[in-house]
Amino acid sequence: MKSLLEGKTDGHREFVRSGLLSWRFVLDGRYKLIRGFDVEGKAEGTHNIEPVILFDLKDDPYENRNFVTDRPEVVKRLSELFDV
Repeated sequence: MKSLLEGKTDGHREFVRSGLLSWRFVLDGRYKLIRGFDVEGKAEGTHNIEPVILFDLKDDPYENRNFVTDRPEVVKRLSELFDV
């Protein structure tokens, strides 16, 4: 972080990982890959489990579209970062 604070670089991480309970995400600045996110359905007591969600924060900054089928190479690259 020293380089960042001294203004010698624009960032200090290539990616960020986080998670809570069963979900995990990895973010590389442009793409956010989420696994295990459980979204409550409209009918009470039902759930829609989206196993993999990929957001492109450049093309869709409000995270409305899942790009997982459009960008399999990004999904593969970010998936490998879950185990780093």
